[in-house]
Order: sequence, then C-alpha cells, then structure tokens
Amino acid sequence: MLRPRGTRRFARFAGAFVLLAGTFVSACRRGPEPGAGSGAGEADTAWRRAVESAETPLDDALARFDRVASDPDPEIRRAAAREVLGAARDARERLERLHVPAELESAQREELVFLNHVVPAFREYEESPSRPGGLDRLASILARGRAHRNRARPRTPDRM
Repeated sequence: MLRPRGTRRFARFAGAFVLLAGTFVSACRRGPEPGAGSGAGEADTAWRRAVESAETPLDDALARFDRVASDPDPEIRRAAAREVLGAARDARERLERLHVPAELESAQREELVFLNHVVPAFREYEESPSRPGGLDRLASILARGRAHRNRARPRTPDRM
C-alpha cells in the first residue's frame, strides 16, 4: 500500500533528524576534543599544574593525618587536623584567584566544592578530636568531597 506523498517526505525528514540528533548526542557525551580551540591544550596544562601546585601540600597533610588518625593522643590528631585545615585554606584561596577559560570553569567549581568539604570538616574535627564518631563523620565528609574532586579531574585533557 502506498503512503501519501507528504508521509514519505516526513519519514525522510524524521530519519535525517534522528541521525543528526544521534550524532549530536554522541558528540556531547564525548565532550570537546583535547586541545580543541585556540590554546586550549596550554590552558588545560596550566590548569592541571596550578591545581597540583595548590593541592600537593594538602594531599601531603592529608596523608600525615591518615598516619596519626588512630593515635590515642587527641593533641597529635588535633595538630594534624590543623595542618590539613591550613593547607586546605591555602589551596582554596589559590584556586579562587585563578582565572580559567570557560571550558575549565566547571572543573574549577568542583575542585572548590572539594575544598569546601575539607575546610569545615577539619575545622569541626580540630575543635573536638575526641568526639565519638568524629573520624567516621570526617571520613564521610571527605568521601563526598572527593567525589567532587574526581568529577573535576576527568574534565582535564589527560582524562578526556
């Protein structure tokens, strides 16, 4: 049975639309090509270096805190928490001052959200390192913060 002429034209149009929409969706899922745009690769590299420079002291302080977290002396834990808190504040201030291209603004926001989990969590822990369940609460907050940090990291070209 033959379809009316308008129906065939619509079917061709719909097929072309579906093909284009699928291509568009696929491109959106992949994101921009690494190095796309003028100087994008250089901006991404500079961004990674700036984040690494800002957060390396924090990562070192977190590693030291992990080593003393089970120490029975609350003052040792408090001192380690104070060190993490200072490093997190410094990292946050440095990242807030960065001017990033539009394609990296989302990554910057996620890194700052991570740091905005670390700062209050360690401020609270520093105030009362002997609070029951304090380490569990701290670990939970850090896990949520690290989820944001992990979302920021794939947005850099070495993980795209």
